[in-house]
Amino acid sequence: MCYGLMESIRVDNAPEFNSEALAKACNEYGIEIKYRPKGQPAFGGRIESSFRSLAQKIHTLPGTTFSNVEQRGDYPAEDMAVYSLDDIERWIGRIIVNEYQVSVHAALNSTPAKRYEQGIMGTQMQAGTGLPEIPANPEKLFIDFLPFQNRSVQRSGVSVFGLIYYDPMINRWIGSREPGRGARAKEFVVRYDPRNMRKVYFYDPELKQYIVLYLRNTGFPEFTLWELRDAKRRLKKEGQQHADEERVMASILKRRQEEADLIRYRKSVRSSKVARRNQERLRQASSTWDQHPSLEAKVPSDLASSSDLMDITPFDEIRTLET
Repeated sequence: MCYGLMESIRVDNAPEFNSEALAKACNEYGIEIKYRPKGQPAFGGRIESSFRSLAQKIHTLPGTTFSNVEQRGDYPAEDMAVYSLDDIERWIGRIIVNEYQVSVHAALNSTPAKRYEQGIMGTQMQAGTGLPEIPANPEKLFIDFLPFQNRSVQRSGVSVFGLIYYDPMINRWIGSREPGRGARAKEFVVRYDPRNMRKVYFYDPELKQYIVLYLRNTGFPEFTLWELRDAKRRLKKEGQQHADEERVMASILKRRQEEADLIRYRKSVRSSKVARRNQERLRQASSTWDQHPSLEAKVPSDLASSSDLMDITPFDEIRTLET
């Protein structure tokens, strides 16, 4: 429900919206950042209303922790959880595209998708802005809005969060110095995607393009920044504050195995509970049956004494009809 580059974005004063990464990217693409006035929550009324509606839908999903402890009560959120972070992202995307954008909003008396179209294409009463510019390189646009660190290039590569990333294309920058800054090492923009720390993006100022740098051990699987931080915390508690990449990855994989085992255990517990409930229902049903002998099947007395019944074998009637 969108097209091209936006002219401006409206944000609150959260730290992530006051970051150098966002300001740098918006400046490159000519996007104006409009901040909500501090101390005036009314300016965020519409978006807060949308978030409340989204939160209500999220709380219908299995595994929700609800808004507070009182609302949660005795609900076993962890035992009922079935969604991963990727699942939730896709679910929210579908809600925004397939429901929010095509639902009539009282304040607009229209759908957001229709109002967007009118703003771009115009109406009989008002001229539209016209189609906005399309980014020439969508992949670069994505990378430009990722968080970044300024890092120098060493012989081993580039260090980000204590991990070393490398590609031969950055060799010419090894040991480079800042012009006019004496012996100070030259720093470069290195962007990273917190959801996949297996690689980072080194911006070459001369080529004016990003170079993908991978971990020295290319056999490592994808992992998130949150997994990395968790692994480092665990290793620090174990007295391994300066653990190498192999030990960090081993800790991440160990945690994943622990989580997988826990999920299997919880599923088995749920299955056992369901089995016990089913057994209890069968027991109760059997007890009810025993208490009502009148429900038992009865054979009419005139047939019960018939010797013909003893001669009946399965499918006799079927064979008779066929002949």
